Amino acid sequence: MAIALFMQIVGFLSRCFESASSPTSQMLMRIGESISHLEKHYDQPISLEELARLAHMSSLNFLRVFRKTMGDTPINYLLKLRLAEAAELIRQSRMNVTQVAYQVGFQDSNYFTRKFTAVFGVSPKRYQQLNQNRSF
Repeated sequence: MAIALFMQIVGFLSRCFESASSPTSQMLMRIGESISHLEKHYDQPISLEELARLAHMSSLNFLRVFRKTMGDTPINYLLKLRLAEAAELIRQSRMNVTQVAYQVGFQDSNYFTRKFTAVFGVSPKRYQQLNQNRSF
C-alpha cells in the first residue's frame, strides 16, 4: 500500500512540474503519466508499448528510463499495484480469492496465489482468515 501511495505522490509531483523544461524533468513527467495510467487502469491488460506511447518514448527507452527512475520494471510495478489492491480487497470484502484475482487484473488465480504468497508470506486464503476478524 505504501508503494502505491508513494507512486500517487510521484504522479502528482510530475503533473505539478509539467512546465519544466530540462530534459530530466521532461523524462520524469513522461514517466509520471505512465505511472498515473498504471494506477488508474491496474485491473486492465496493459502493454509496454502502450506505456511507452503514453510517455512518447520508444519501448526500449521507456523501459530504461522507468527502471532507472522507479528502480523496477513496469511489469513488476504493475504486479505490486495489483497485489496491494488485492490485499485491500481481501481485507475489506467477502469476495473469494478467485474473484479478487480477477477484480485486480489477474487472468489466472493460481498465478495470483503464487505471487501473493511470495509477497505477503501467506496464501490469499490464509491472509483472508487472519484479517477477517479485524475487518468485520
